[in-house]
Amino acid sequence: MKEVVKENLELLAEYEVDDIDTKYQVKSRRTYPKKCLHKSWDYWMDRLHHNETMRLVAGLYTEHLIWHVWVEFVDEKGREVVFDGVLQRFYDKDGYYQKYQIIVDREYTLEDMKEIGVEDFFDEIIKSCSKLASKIITEKFS
Repeated sequence: MKEVVKENLELLAEYEVDDIDTKYQVKSRRTYPKKCLHKSWDYWMDRLHHNETMRLVAGLYTEHLIWHVWVEFVDEKGREVVFDGVLQRFYDKDGYYQKYQIIVDREYTLEDMKEIGVEDFFDEIIKSCSKLASKIITEKFS
């Protein structure tokens, strides 16, 4: 797993945003393989009050058909930024989407989370992404 994380860090290095405002920064640059939902959720909940444009986003890396969750927001410099909870780093949204060949399933706001309910929120994300993955697999191999 460490090699996969290292490959992803290298793949995205040119798109890393390293001058992000301190209110968005994370304390550790430790990585969290297979914890995208939990780490993105934690970040989103901890920082949501700083920026009303923050969204929890769920989708797929189409090259490998892996579902993933991350956070997006527009920073004070007007840049569209992605926070990757696994890698604990910030990236230019366009570069991130291009490298991972992202297909967005859904963007979630705080209001969406309240409507769905905290207890059902993780299940909703997993079910939604699984349906999208099944649909793409069916289209790709039919």
